[in-house]
Amino acid sequence: MEKASLIPETSRSSLASGHEPNKDGSMAPPATNMEKMVYDCSVEASAQRSANTCTGQLSDPSTRPGLKENPNNIYDMSLSPEEAAEQAMSKWWGQLARNGVPSNMLFSSAVRHRQPPNTVTRFTKMAWHNNVRLGCAVKKCSGFYFVVCQYGPGGNVVGENIYNIGATCSNCPSGTTCDATVGLCGAGGAASGAPPASGGETSAPGATTSAPATNTCPSNAGVSESLRQTYLKKHNDLRSSLAKGNGEQKNGAKGPAPPASNMEKMKYDCSVEASALKHAKTCDGELSPESSRPGLKENIIKINDMSLNENAAASKAMDKWWEELAKSGVGQDMKFTDAIRHRTTNIVTHWSKMAWHNNNKLGCALQRCSGFYFAVCQYGPGGNDVGGYIYNVAAVCSACPAGTTCDSATALCG
Repeated sequence: MEKASLIPETSRSSLASGHEPNKDGSMAPPATNMEKMVYDCSVEASAQRSANTCTGQLSDPSTRPGLKENPNNIYDMSLSPEEAAEQAMSKWWGQLARNGVPSNMLFSSAVRHRQPPNTVTRFTKMAWHNNVRLGCAVKKCSGFYFVVCQYGPGGNVVGENIYNIGATCSNCPSGTTCDATVGLCGAGGAASGAPPASGGETSAPGATTSAPATNTCPSNAGVSESLRQTYLKKHNDLRSSLAKGNGEQKNGAKGPAPPASNMEKMKYDCSVEASALKHAKTCDGELSPESSRPGLKENIIKINDMSLNENAAASKAMDKWWEELAKSGVGQDMKFTDAIRHRTTNIVTHWSKMAWHNNNKLGCALQRCSGFYFAVCQYGPGGNDVGGYIYNVAAVCSACPAGTTCDSATALCG
């Protein structure tokens, strides 16, 4: 379940590198000793036993010696099990930004005994520096998904630190080394172990994919590296799926969207991000003036679910924009007509900016406003040109622009 697997390790990497927001608006400090998680099938088996009960509650600690647990009930049954797991982990991790922890990262008795809705103990289990063993499961119960993750050795020890503060990865435990690309300590700096593939709906693998710990755009305070990677990866993954024309992307009632001969790979652009960030910080929920972003076009949306962490909120924003194709559709020739441009219902203009063949510059931001997230992405050169084509319909990757070559694995030109 790849989407779910992105959250724990990517977020731990971002936290260890000092890129995760605390409640007070500052970033949580970097960690000297944050270890990589390794997926553990015996822990998964324990989590599965708990999930199978469908109680919606913490399991008895005596049933899971040496492990601590996060449970969550997800009531949106339209989600896949993977999406339910992702939403649960987003809610747990989001406790940091919603409720905050002390800047010294001390897990005090006061922190331990906070009452809802101000608790942070689910976040702290995910973030505890030496919680290296992870196993998760999802059970489809009557009217809800029951998501369970268990952690070893467990963490949440009163009087200890969630992690030690200092230069990222500067004090790795004995037997581990620093993987500078992710800011995490691991055995030989190797990637975390992954669980065996599962065809069932109840397994929810974790902690196998990491985001770079480096700060791509250091002058743009307010956008974490994890958030950048979320925006860029999802845009390119969706463009790739569309360009392949293999039936994964539906064009309204017309059936599968056709393949693209000239779909370019997006690259993240710090100057575009700076423009998007400037507008996101206004929290006005409206498109920015075109004059403020020459050579760029923009997608915006308000995400009202404040229980989501920033990566999940950004992902939801992109889902909302992209789903316009399946809901409303365009001509199978992919021509961007005046009628499409001026639709007042069944609009597709957010999707078309994401999908425009030569929109190869991307910059995005996400601002926590009063009662909502404000997501902003800007694209260059912009697309949505009346009379032009969203992309050329022909054999996959068969007409890549000059200076680019076809990546046959993704069907993108780069």
